Amino acid sequence: MSDHLEIVDGEERPRDWATFRHQLVERARVSGEDPLFNDSQRYIQAALLALRGTGSTPHTESFVRAFRFALRMRFDKSVDQIVRNDVLGSRPTNIKKFREVTESFRRLAELVAQIEAKIADGRRVEVEFAEAAAESRRAATWDAIAKMTAVEVARESFVHASALQVKAVKYLAAKNSSERKKLDAHPICPKHHLRGELLASRN
Repeated sequence: MSDHLEIVDGEERPRDWATFRHQLVERARVSGEDPLFNDSQRYIQAALLALRGTGSTPHTESFVRAFRFALRMRFDKSVDQIVRNDVLGSRPTNIKKFREVTESFRRLAELVAQIEAKIADGRRVEVEFAEAAAESRRAATWDAIAKMTAVEVARESFVHASALQVKAVKYLAAKNSSERKKLDAHPICPKHHLRGELLASRN
C-alpha cells in the first residue's frame, strides 16, 4: 500500500492522483503493461486475465452478468430458495435442446461401437491374410524343394544310365574282340560255312 499512500504530518493519506498517475506511467514503461484503462470493458478483461487459472480463458460477458446478478441479489431467503428460484429459475432447461444433445450422444456412441467393430473385423482379416501368406510361402518353398529333388533324382538316374551304357559298350566291344580272336584262331571253310547257314535256315 506504500505506493498508494503517503504520510503527511504523521498520518497516512492517499497520494495525489497526478503524482500517482505519473508513477504508474513510469512503471508501465519498464513492465510493458498499460496500467490505465479508458473504459470498464478493458479493465474487467485485464482483471480476469490476472485472476484466471492455469490454461483457462476469461469470459467478460459471463463475469459481468454474474456481477450484476450478485448486486441485485438480496439474501433474505434460504440458500435452497435462492438456488431454486433465482439461479436455476432464471436459466430454465431447454427440453428440446437437451433431447437433441442426448440423441446426438447416443448416435455418437453407436457410431463409435460400429467403428470399433469394424476395426476388430479388420484386424481379424489382417491376421487371416498373414496366415494365408505364410502358408503360401511354405507351399512355394515345398514346391521348390520337390522340383529340386526331382531334378537331382533325374540327374542321378542319368548318371547311372550313362554308366550302364558305357559298361554295355565296353562289354560288347570286349565280346566282339573275343569272337574275332576265336575266328582268327579257327578259320572256317566257306563251303562248310554256307552249308551250316542253309541247315540253320531249314531248322
